[in-house]
Order: sequence, then structure tokens, then C-alpha cells
Amino acid sequence: MFSYRLVVDSVADIVDYWVTFNEPHVFCMLTYCAGAWPGGNPDMLEVATSALPTGVFNQTMNWIAIAHTKAYGYIHEKSKPASAIVGVAHHVSFMRPYGLFDIAAVSIANSMTLFTFLDCISDKMDYIGINYYGQEVICGAGLKLVETDEYSESGRGVYPDGLFRVLLQFDERYKHLNLPFIITENGVSDGTDLIRQPYLLEHLLATYAAMMMVFSLGTLFF
Repeated sequence: MFSYRLVVDSVADIVDYWVTFNEPHVFCMLTYCAGAWPGGNPDMLEVATSALPTGVFNQTMNWIAIAHTKAYGYIHEKSKPASAIVGVAHHVSFMRPYGLFDIAAVSIANSMTLFTFLDCISDKMDYIGINYYGQEVICGAGLKLVETDEYSESGRGVYPDGLFRVLLQFDERYKHLNLPFIITENGVSDGTDLIRQPYLLEHLLATYAAMMMVFSLGTLFF
């Protein structure tokens, strides 16, 4: 059985920044709610009730929060004083409704994925990691590709203004913690390299605009 203790005991002396979980709610949804990733095989009832307070999504996210808390404590216990910097990489997309009837779906999705997990571990983070790639248009229970929007080759909506808005949202929510933010993932899939340079530039400008207002950025990683 995999143990975080084995990893920490082996490499604690050479690691400065720790990410205990990468995009935990994405893993949870695709594994235990949709059954699209290995390890999850939900039945019809589990899928239908996955978003309820007692459903598999909230149960799994609760256990992930417990696992992070234990790992956080052990990493600091085994690392030199003030040397370990521990957090998570939290996936965030800017979600907007396709139509009026989709506003409720966006509200539900945000309530499940935007702040809830970080709220649970807010006293066990040394930074807040944000993975941002773009915009998602919600239509019913799924995503909608809008003809007038720009997309990467992987189908992610290119929307740098969304990064600006997300950073301000998270700063407002967690500024009382006085933690640095790290943009742990940002980039675009573009085999032609036609949109890569403007994408990077526009997202750098979005980050800079947020920093000029209130946002405190620790590191940016593309």
C-alpha cells in the first residue's frame, strides 16, 4: 500500500515545495462519480446521488482532506524548521452558463468545486496552488462548445480574463490567511504554436493586472 511516509522519509531533505494532491476534485469526479478513470466503478445509484451531501463525491473529498492533513503534519515533522512549503494544486476554471436554465447548474458546480476543499484544509496550507487553463460553458449536466469562442486542441476555452477574475475571487476568500498563491499549472495544447505565444502573454498580463490590484503571487509555472 502506498504511504506518504515512505516518500517523505526518502526525499524530505531535497524537496522544498510539496503538492500533496493535484486537482483532487477532478480525480474524485472522474474516478468515483463518472467511473472514467481507473479505480472507480460506481453503480447507477452512486452516479445519481454523487452530488448529494452523503454522496461519493463529498465522502471522497472528505477522506482526501484528512489524508492531506496527515501528510502536511508529517512533512513538517520530518523537514528542517521552516524549510518545507506544503499545499495542493487546485483546479479552477471560469464557469459560465450557456443559457438562463443553466445558471443553477453553474451555481451547484461552483459550490462543489471552487472553495469547499480549500476551506476544509485552510489551516494546513503554506500556499494556495491554482491550476487554470480556461473557461467552461455549462449546458445542462455537461459542457458546451460555443462556435464563437476560442479553444485549445484539448477543447479548453481560451479566456485569460477568467484567470484575472479567479485570482481576485480567491484573494478575497483567503486573504485573511496571508498565504502566497502559486499558479501551479497554466498553458495551452497547440501543436501548431499559433496561439501559444498570445495565450501565454495574455495570461501573464491577466496575472499582472491581478497583482496590481490586490493579489499576492508567489510563483508562476507554465
